[in-house]
Amino acid sequence: MPDLFTFSKNSTPVVREADATKAVLSGDALLLAASSQLATDWKRRLVLAAASGVCPTPEVFAWKSWVATLAGDMPELPVALGELQELLLWERVIGSDRSLVADAPVRGLARHATQAWSLMQTYGIKAEELAGHGEEADALLRWIAAMQRELAAMGRILSADVPGLLLPGIPGLVGHKRILLDGFYDFTPIQQAVFGALRDSGVCFGQVGLEHISAQIELTACMDAEAEYRHVARCIADMLHNEPQARIGVAISRQVSDVSALRRNLDTQLTPRTRLADGMQSVLMAGDALSSAPIVRQMLRLLQLAGKPGAPFTDVSPLLFSPGIRGFGAERQARAALDALLRATGRHYVGFKSLLSAGILSDTPQLAEIFRLMLRWDVSPRSAGEWVNAVHGFLQATGYLRADSEGNENAVSRSNTEIRQLNAFRECLVSLVAADAVSPPMEWSRFLSLLSAASHAAQLNQPAIRPQVQVLSLPQMCGLRFDAVFAVGIDDEALPLPVQTAALLPFSVQREHGLPCATAASAFAESAFQWCQVLQAAPRVFASFARNRDAQELNASPLLAGFAALPDMIETAITERIDTETFNDAPDVPMRADEKVEGGSGIVKHQSACAFRAFAMHRLGLAPLDTPQPGIDAAAKGSLIHLALEYIWTHIASQPVLLALEEAELSALIEASIVHAFAELRSPMPDALRTFESERMRRVLAEWLQLEKERPPFFVESCEKPYQLQLPEGGSVSFPVRLKADRIERNSEGRKLLIDYKTGRKQSIGQWTGERMREPQLPLYSMAEDLGEDDAVCFARVRSGEMGFEGLCGNDTGIRGISVYKGSDEQAEDWPALLAVWRQRINALAGEFVSGRSEVMPRDASACQYCGLEAVCRIDEIGFPDDEMDEEEGA
Repeated sequence: MPDLFTFSKNSTPVVREADATKAVLSGDALLLAASSQLATDWKRRLVLAAASGVCPTPEVFAWKSWVATLAGDMPELPVALGELQELLLWERVIGSDRSLVADAPVRGLARHATQAWSLMQTYGIKAEELAGHGEEADALLRWIAAMQRELAAMGRILSADVPGLLLPGIPGLVGHKRILLDGFYDFTPIQQAVFGALRDSGVCFGQVGLEHISAQIELTACMDAEAEYRHVARCIADMLHNEPQARIGVAISRQVSDVSALRRNLDTQLTPRTRLADGMQSVLMAGDALSSAPIVRQMLRLLQLAGKPGAPFTDVSPLLFSPGIRGFGAERQARAALDALLRATGRHYVGFKSLLSAGILSDTPQLAEIFRLMLRWDVSPRSAGEWVNAVHGFLQATGYLRADSEGNENAVSRSNTEIRQLNAFRECLVSLVAADAVSPPMEWSRFLSLLSAASHAAQLNQPAIRPQVQVLSLPQMCGLRFDAVFAVGIDDEALPLPVQTAALLPFSVQREHGLPCATAASAFAESAFQWCQVLQAAPRVFASFARNRDAQELNASPLLAGFAALPDMIETAITERIDTETFNDAPDVPMRADEKVEGGSGIVKHQSACAFRAFAMHRLGLAPLDTPQPGIDAAAKGSLIHLALEYIWTHIASQPVLLALEEAELSALIEASIVHAFAELRSPMPDALRTFESERMRRVLAEWLQLEKERPPFFVESCEKPYQLQLPEGGSVSFPVRLKADRIERNSEGRKLLIDYKTGRKQSIGQWTGERMREPQLPLYSMAEDLGEDDAVCFARVRSGEMGFEGLCGNDTGIRGISVYKGSDEQAEDWPALLAVWRQRINALAGEFVSGRSEVMPRDASACQYCGLEAVCRIDEIGFPDDEMDEEEGA
C-alpha cells in the first residue's frame, strides 16, 4: 500500500468551479463528489452550463459508486456481499460465539460489527490492534477471525474491503488523466492511498475551490420546535411567492428528529390539499418508512397471522375492513356485519377453524377462502428464495398483489400512491432472495422479521410539487448551491457536534487513527466545516432555533456568536397563492319539538366535553365500537357490585342493623347478594369466570361493609331511586334525562346524603366545578333530589385497596372524604350558591344541546381520551386546544 500521508488536501491544487465545469463538459476530467447528493447536483449544474442545454452524460461519480464501478471492471476481484448479506453473515458468526450470553442482542451486535469493520478498513486499523483492550474488543477480534474464515470458504469479500483490494491494479482501471474532487472534508487513509496510487501513475488531481460568498445571515429564535417549523414554512412560502423559481435548501440539524412535523408544516403552507391527496409532497425530502404506508401495514399484518390457528379480535378486525383484501368491494357490508357479530358475542380471540365451521361466513365466501389460505400456510423452514415466491403467491391469492380489474365490477381501484407502495414492497420482498447466499433455510418467523425490517428500512420518496425546495441534513449540504438556505435547529445542542465514538472499537484506537468526532477537537472541526458549507451554499442564509425543545431550554449555537437572534414575527402566510372560500361546516341544527332524545347524565357530560360528541351520539345515534376483551369487562364488574349493594341495603336498611349482624349472618348476606347480582345480570358468564368474580366480590363487599361500620350512624331512605329531569328547565324545547340514585340516606340529625357507587379509580372533586364540568352526574342528582344547604352528595369508591368517599357538603358530616365546601369555585361562595350554580350550568349545557351546536371543539385533550368517534370528527386534523389538564385535588 502506498504511503497513506503522501496525498492530502493541502497538496492538491485548487480549481475554480467554472474551470472544473469546462473540464468535465469537455471530457478532460472526471469529477468525484463526496456524496451522492453533491454528484446529482453537479450533473444538474453541468447540464445547465452546456451551451445547447443537452450534453453527454457527465463523468461525475460519488466516491462509493465510483469504487463499486471500478470493482465491476476488475473480474479477478471476488464479488462483495450486499448489505443484507453482510448483516446476516455477521449475525451467523456472532450467534455462533459460545462466549456470548444467551440473550445477547445478536442483530444489534451485527450492525455494530459491520460499522466497526468498515471503519477499520477506511482508517487503516489492523485487527491485532484490538487485542488487550477489553471484552468488547476481544469479542470483535474473534468475530473478525470467524468472518474471514467464512468469507474464504465462500470466495466472497465485504464491501469495505473493496478499496484496499483495488489498490494494486487501480492504475489500469482508471482511464482519465485528470480527476477533480469536491465536497471532501478530509481524505480518509484509504482515500489517500487510492488517490496517491493514481497520482503516482500519472493522474493529475485538483480540488474544486469554494467561490467565496458573503452570505447575508439572519438568525431567528422561535418559542418551540413546532413554532420553528411553522416559521420556516411561512418564510419559504413568502420567498416562493416573490421568486417562484428560487432554489431553496433546508438544512436540518440532528436536533430535528421529527421530520414529519416539518413536512406537515411545509405541506400546509406550500400546497393545496387537493394536490397532496394525489400522493405528492410539497418539497423534495426523504420519505417515510415504507412500513408506515397503510397498504403495506395491512399486508404485514396479514402475513403475521398466516399459519396461526387464530388471533386476538384486535388483529382480525382490521383485516375485515382492509380494501386490499380480495372480495372487499362485494363483501364489505357482510364483513362489517361479521365484525359487529364478533363484537356483540365478545369474541376476544377468533379461532379460524371455528369461524369456518360455525357457518357464519356464508355471506363472505371470498373472506372464508382467505382464512383457509391462512390455515394452510406452511411455516416449516425454507430458503429465502422459496419464501419470496410463497409470500408473493399468497399476497396474490389474497388480493393485495392482484390486478385491479379482473373483470370484477366490485373490485376496489387503487390510487397511484398505492401502486407505488405495492411496487416498492415487491422490490423489498425480492431483495430478500440475496439472503440465500449466506443463510441456510430459515423459519417463517425469521423470514417475516427480515421482511418487516426491510420494509421499515426502505423509504418511499414521493414526487414533489415544488422540487426546487430540498430538505437535507447538515452533512448532506456539503458543496451544494442554492439561492437561499434555511438552517433549522441550529442550537447549542446541535452544533458543535458532541464526541461520538463507534461501538466495539477501543476509544484509544479511535483517537489514535483520527476517526471522525472521536475527540472534542475533531468534533468541533467537523462542526465548523459543516457550518462553513452551509454559509457557502447560498448568498442568503436564514438560521433558526427553538428556545424550548423536549422540555429543555436552548440557546443559539456558539458558531452563530455575534448574531443577534430576532423573534419570530411572521404570523400569517401569504394567502394570494391559493384561492380559498370560507364556510361554516358545522351549522347549528336545533332540536325540533317532536324530536325524541333520551338518555341519562351522559348527554350533559358529552355536551360539556364536546358539542360534536353529544350531537353525534345522542341525536345521530352514533356509538363507538366495543372491542371484545378477555375476562369480565369493567362495566359488568361495576353492575355486579351495584346489584349486590342494592340487595344488601334493601334488606338491612340501616347501619345499626349492620352492626348487629353476627359474622356468619354477614357472610350469608354477602353470599346472597352475590347470587342475586348474577341472577339479575343480563349478560351470561362462563362458570369459571363466575367463580373467580364471586371470590373477588366477597372480598370487596366485606371490605366495603367494614368501612360502612366505622361511619357515623345512618338510615337508608331509598335504593336505586329513579328521577326524570326535563332539560333545559323552562325551555320551549327540552329533552328528558333519566337518572337513578344508587342510595339516599339520612344521618342521626336528619341530614340527607345522596350516594353514587363507583368502582373505578379516584375522581377529583375539582371535576364538578368550572363552566364545563367534567363530571356532571352528582350535580344532576342534586338538582333531581333538590338538595338543600344541610345535605351532601358523594361518590362511594368501592374498589379494593382504595375504599372511601369523595363528596361535598355544607356542614361537616363526620365522614372522611366528604369535604365542607369552602368556595373554591369563583362563582359560588358557599354550598347553597354552588348548588344554584350547578343548576345554571347544567341548564346552559342543555340549552347548547337543544340549540343544535355540533362543532368539533373538545374542552381539552382528555375529553377525547375515551370518545371513540375520532374517525368521524377527525380531531387529529384540527388539533387540541392548549390545556394543562391539571385537576384540582380538593375543593
